[in-house]
Amino acid sequence: MSKISIKSQLLIFIILILGAMTIALTSQVDNLIATIEEEHEVLSNEIVVDLENEIKMELTNLADTIVDYINNLEEEMDKNMYNAALILYQMDLLQGELTQADLEAMKELTGMSDMYLTDATGTFILGTEQASIGMSLYDIWDGYRMLMTGEATYLPSDFKIKVETGEVFKFTAISRPDNRGIIQPGYNSSFLEATLDVFITEHNGIQEMYLIDAYDTVLTQNFQTDVTPSYSKGFASNIPNLATYFVSGYTGEIILDGMEAQLYMPIYADGGRVKYLLYANIDTTPYYAVTSILSQPIEIMMEHINSLSLFINRFGIFIMIATVILTPIIINLCFRPLKIFEKQLISIANNEVSHTKPMRLSKELIGMNNAMNEIITKNKNTLTTVQTTISDIGKLQHSHEEQLNNLINTLNPLSENLTLSNKTTTESHKYMEDMAIIVENLLHSLSKVYNINSSLLSESTTSKDNALKGQSYLETLHSVIMSLEKEVTEGEAITNGLMENSTEINNITALITRISAQTRLLALNASIEAARAGDAGKGFAVVATEIENLANQSQKATEQIDSILQAFQNQIMQTKQSSNGQIMALNQSKVAVDEINVALKYLIDSSIKSNEIVNVLNNEVSKLEQDSSEFNDIMKVIKNSSDVNYTQITSSLPLIEQMDTSVDSIQNSLDGIIATTTNITQHFK
Repeated sequence: MSKISIKSQLLIFIILILGAMTIALTSQVDNLIATIEEEHEVLSNEIVVDLENEIKMELTNLADTIVDYINNLEEEMDKNMYNAALILYQMDLLQGELTQADLEAMKELTGMSDMYLTDATGTFILGTEQASIGMSLYDIWDGYRMLMTGEATYLPSDFKIKVETGEVFKFTAISRPDNRGIIQPGYNSSFLEATLDVFITEHNGIQEMYLIDAYDTVLTQNFQTDVTPSYSKGFASNIPNLATYFVSGYTGEIILDGMEAQLYMPIYADGGRVKYLLYANIDTTPYYAVTSILSQPIEIMMEHINSLSLFINRFGIFIMIATVILTPIIINLCFRPLKIFEKQLISIANNEVSHTKPMRLSKELIGMNNAMNEIITKNKNTLTTVQTTISDIGKLQHSHEEQLNNLINTLNPLSENLTLSNKTTTESHKYMEDMAIIVENLLHSLSKVYNINSSLLSESTTSKDNALKGQSYLETLHSVIMSLEKEVTEGEAITNGLMENSTEINNITALITRISAQTRLLALNASIEAARAGDAGKGFAVVATEIENLANQSQKATEQIDSILQAFQNQIMQTKQSSNGQIMALNQSKVAVDEINVALKYLIDSSIKSNEIVNVLNNEVSKLEQDSSEFNDIMKVIKNSSDVNYTQITSSLPLIEQMDTSVDSIQNSLDGIIATTTNITQHFK
């Protein structure tokens, strides 16, 4: 099968190179695209996870702000209602009987949504809401009786449904003068809704927001203008598992679902009771806007890289097609002058070559033509030289034959002398081998002794170092014990100071006890004087009652302080006893450490002396081993020389025997050379 032409080989090679480059470049671009896409996906996932946590944190902060706002606003509403009730109380006290017009005027003056009066039985007798007249306040909540019995003086309520109208209100109640009934102002929840509208913004993303009580009643309703509310104010929300949100200790929950979030946040009363649930439906689009901003540069970069990959593929295909078309044409133009040299080589093979002038050729082909002309000239000169050389070889052959005969006569006595020398060298070589074995065994034994002594020196040094480290550790331990002793002593001083301070506190509590006793007597006298004053002294009687309550509370607090102080003094005494025990233990430890340190010092001195003795012994063994090693080196040199002589003499005997045979062979070869030279001479004539 004929080989592929050079032109085809070059074409295939160029196509393969271009294809490989295109494939490699395309592969790198594809790998770059895949890597960027993977990193983009990983970065996007990390951003989403971090963003979800950030969104939850921001929504939690927003919910906390709203809860604080509601609590503060509710507190202000309670204060306003309480102040309105006190004003109405003073009017009722001074005027005697209030009228409907009075309530209407007070409603406008104080900004209340409604105001009510009941009689001693809790029945509404006056009110700005006419539907309430005749209803019983105790039917709404029986706890209002505590105002009449004196168990409570002020009862604010949460937001709740008003029975007579179904509206959501918040109330505050106090008793009337002489317990003639109850005064109750109220705020409509629309006041709270109006203030909560400030949180319904596109920036916050809150679409709708509700306050729900433990009875699943929607109390307030705030939502965007373009949003249909999910729940209606005054009706049930029917939120699943609502009771779980009103468990004490619940901290709230944020549920992210795509571009929406559900917010559940409890609002606690002062006693730790969950009074409302804040529910909000939030559009998280403003919070996720940052992801599109981060992804946009990567997407633009991916578009440019894809365009580059498409351009590389198209350009590679174009280059390969152009190469397939143009390469054969260019190769044919370049190889055309080679036909001329083909003809010249055929002429050289047929001995028909004549010098020719170079044609219009490239520099490379002109050089080849000149080289061929030089080859023809050198071939002619070589033939002339060969003929002259063959004539000289014939003359040298006769001289070489005479010298070979003289060599044979010289080698025969040399062979006899070498045989005798071989016998003597064999016996000497045997003795040298025995001596070398003895020296080797001696050197091996000394090496073992040196190794054992070195190990002993290493162990001795290690023991010394360990003993020094142990001494250092004991000194550190001694310092630690001294520090502990100092700290325990300082702790004992602090304990004594605490004991003295507790005694001073005992004196202070005794003084407080005496003051509280005197205060109770003062409150009793004030109550007696208030009773004598009648209605004019009722306010003073309230103050006397509060003073008596404060005196009782002070006495109870003093008793609790005495109990706590007694326990504290007992603990101080226990601490002092423990400190004394620690001081004794530290003293014993310090004595033991000193004894160990003395014993360890004796051990270190003994280790140092032992180490010095072992070191001296090791030096002596090392010198002996060094001398033995030098002697062994000398023996090795002698043995090696003997081995060389023995080997040379032994190997010379067969060579001498072969020399005779070789001389005969040389003679025969010389005869053959003469015959061959004669034939060559005849061939080149």
